[in-house]
Order: sequence, then structure tokens, then C-alpha cells
Amino acid sequence: MCCDHDGDRAPLKDLDTDIVHLINSPSMVKDREAMIEGKELPHCNNCHRNITENPSIGGTLYDNYNTDPHSTKLKSMGIMLNTTCLYTCVYCSSHFSSSWYSDADKNGLYQLHDQEAHTLSMMDKVQNKISLVDVKQSKYYDKFNELMTSDVTSELSTLRIGGGEPLLYENLIGFIERTHKQKPNLSMEIYTGLGVSKTIFAKFLKNIKPYKDVIKIVLSQESAEEQAELMRYGTRWREWEVMAVELQKQGYHIEFNSVLNILSLFTMEHFLKWKKNSPFKDCTVRVQPLIGPAYMSLKPLDPELYKELLQRLLAISRHELDDDSIDAVKYIPQYKNNERKNLKMYLDEFIKRRKLIAEVLPREFWTWLNG
Repeated sequence: MCCDHDGDRAPLKDLDTDIVHLINSPSMVKDREAMIEGKELPHCNNCHRNITENPSIGGTLYDNYNTDPHSTKLKSMGIMLNTTCLYTCVYCSSHFSSSWYSDADKNGLYQLHDQEAHTLSMMDKVQNKISLVDVKQSKYYDKFNELMTSDVTSELSTLRIGGGEPLLYENLIGFIERTHKQKPNLSMEIYTGLGVSKTIFAKFLKNIKPYKDVIKIVLSQESAEEQAELMRYGTRWREWEVMAVELQKQGYHIEFNSVLNILSLFTMEHFLKWKKNSPFKDCTVRVQPLIGPAYMSLKPLDPELYKELLQRLLAISRHELDDDSIDAVKYIPQYKNNERKNLKMYLDEFIKRRKLIAEVLPREFWTWLNG
């Protein structure tokens, strides 16, 4: 359905029998029927991403997906190629980043006021041991290839490629090459934080050229300069900026994917001002609201304020407002159940482990957090 839909998992034995089980699980059929009846879905209420979508990035939420309850056709699809990542983004986890796994494995969990964070599940431990060779020899990889050559993907228009950091996936170009041969008109979006060396980036630029016309580069960023180096720890801003500008110079279609959370609520204004005065001033910004954890999410915010905030951020990014300031404190949810204490303890530990300078985040954020 979408990346946030809690659909039924499809056992491999069912996929061996009929690959359509992947998209026609009972819960997916039920939810598509509800869509057609005009009902609201809990998943969509959690996300609110439909507010931020526009024709340049695929239309409204429902238009972007196949809502035929019994269709056997996929319109769009996302795949996570790896979990290898050199960043520990402040809102990420070991499930998506090998660096987060290393932190939790070496330094232990984060003990918060009334809960623990960054514990390692058995799935995390197994996933961390899977090699590239294991992936290429797995049944899941075979099933993906089967899916891409089946009638199920005959109407597929968009493939989103993420990680981890997909530019660190050794077989990325080979994967794109084979997929392009299978579906020459398929648009492929690469979601990257540009967390790679100059050498790897140069090699990527050289090898991706033959597929330039079908590639979109979606840069993961919601902060700029020193704030980006804290929010997406591992980022070296000047090096990141040089690589991003080089992609622009070479004519790639570039968009931004900005994760909206309590912290980026206070960094988005600076980021959008940077963007406005950069070569990326006319690039689309996709705002992706963070759903969890609760102490970092805007999910509890009043729905009308949430809608107002998202629309204001998008209006600023499109240069539709003269006043590009954001009263961030206005949009903070009324925290309950010790969420603010949990956030403070989490950030204190996050900053201490990395020897960061807390003052790079705006003073108004710390005034609120410590208030």
C-alpha cells in the first residue's frame, strides 16, 4: 500500500504459489475497499503525507497507489537494498543503519525516563550479519526478480531505492542496469544522504550516466550546515554540499526528502532559507512526518495545526510567502506521559556519545525543552 502500511506479511511459501499475495493480503484488500468508499484509514491519519503531496511528485495519496481492491497491478514500489550507513541520524535506528547498530552494540541502550531506546532486536542482529553475497543468493532476491518480470508489475511506474545508504550498496549499478533492461521506462528514485567518500561518489557519477534519463536523486535533508552535522551525524556539510551541487551541475532531477520531527521543526526554517539561496531553490521538497518514537514525533499535534504547519513549510519551499519564518514553539504537541523528559534524556546521551555541541540547535528549542 505505502511505506507506513501495516499490511500482512507474506510467507515465502505463499509467494512461491502466487506472487500476487504480496499486494493482495486480506488487510490490503480491506483497506483499498475502504478507500473507494471514501473512508479514512488509520494509517493515513498517522502519516498526513497526503497534505504534502502535489502533482509534481505523484498527486494525492490515493491517486499515487492502486486502489482497486482486487487488482493484481503494482503502480509504485519501494525496496531497501541494504542497511549499511555511515550516519547515525538522530531519529533513525539500528534497523536502517549499521552505524546505529554499532553504537547500540558497543555502548548499550539509551535509558530514558520511563523506557529504553535503541535496544537490539533479534531481527537487527540477524540483519547485521547478512552479507551482500547472502542477499544475492536469498529467496527474497529471487522473488524480487520474479516480481519484476511478472504481470504484477506491468503497470509499475516508479521504483524507490533506499537503504541504509544505497550508494554504499556494491551492486547498485548492476541492480539498476538489470532493472532498466527489464523495464526501460521505469522511473527509479534513489534516496540518499550522500554519506559516502569522494571516491565512491565519483565512481557512482561515472557509472550511473547511462541511466540518467530514468533516475531521480532524492536527497535526505532537513537541516543545513552545523545543524545538519548534528541531526544527521556523520555528515560533513561542506563535502555534502559539494556532492549535491555536482549532481545539480550534471543535470540530474533532484528533490529533497525532509523528515519532520520535533528537532527538525526548529531546523527546517534555516534549511529552507539555505535552499532558497542555493542552486536547489526550485527543487521540490517532500515533507515526511515522523511517526515514532512518541517523544520525537509531531503525531500528537492538533490535526488542524499539523495541516497548517505542513502547508506553511511547503509554501515557504515554493517561495509562495514573503515571510519565511516559522514559530516552531506554536507547533509543538502538548506532551504527555513524560515524552519531554524522554526526549531530553535521549538527546543528552546522543550528544554526549558523539561529543557534539548542543548550541548548534536554536536557543528557543532548548528553552522549550528545559522549561
